[in-house]
Amino acid sequence: MALPKSINFDFLIRRVLSDLAIALDAWVAGQPRSEEALMNHLTGQLSRRRRGCDVGRANPINARIHLALLHRKGRRQTDKYGADLAVTVYIDQENFLKTAFFQLKKAKDYQTCVETRQLVAAQSDSRVFDRSFVLAIDEDTLGCHIKDASSLLRKNGGNTSRNYDIHNWLVLTPWLWDWLSCRVGTESKLGDPRSVEALLEQFVDKKKWSSPWSISEPEDIGDDVIPAKSWVIYFLNRSESTS
Repeated sequence: MALPKSINFDFLIRRVLSDLAIALDAWVAGQPRSEEALMNHLTGQLSRRRRGCDVGRANPINARIHLALLHRKGRRQTDKYGADLAVTVYIDQENFLKTAFFQLKKAKDYQTCVETRQLVAAQSDSRVFDRSFVLAIDEDTLGCHIKDASSLLRKNGGNTSRNYDIHNWLVLTPWLWDWLSCRVGTESKLGDPRSVEALLEQFVDKKKWSSPWSISEPEDIGDDVIPAKSWVIYFLNRSESTS
């Protein structure tokens, strides 16, 4: 599954970069510059209501966005999360469905510290771990660098935490192109009752959309780990041109 030709990637990346710039400017303008504050600015900007957001190439493709806060279910009494943020892109009529999980880290002088327990939490379920990335944002330059969680865990060497130089991590634009083109990250299959999207939806308190993916019976995810703290879903709906 590759990026559908119906999507105008150039316009899409402009919108993503614009949203990210607004969120990061607000983050560095205030205090504290914590990762929790960064998360708040990002989810607020990414999930804002958009009118006339057309990312189609030949025919209009409009974006409808939903933000869900994931919560404990049943007997789960845990603050363990596989990621800070899950992002799903679903393109109607194209059978395109992908989800990525991000652990947000702030960096200084292109150095960031990643705790092993965060990577291990993501590893609790292969559906999450196969789609997991660390997104590090430098406080001074606001550069966004991304690395897959599995390679970081392999390099960890059993330490409780490790500092990483993010200079050689992939920057946002080529990463997004590779991800949408399915060169990185595991794709999802519509109709799969054990898809990662069906798993995520089990942790949504109040569903406000009609889900395009199948829902299976409630299941456990490893050692009581919630897949992510927040989930942003982009529904891209194609409509034929009337001209």
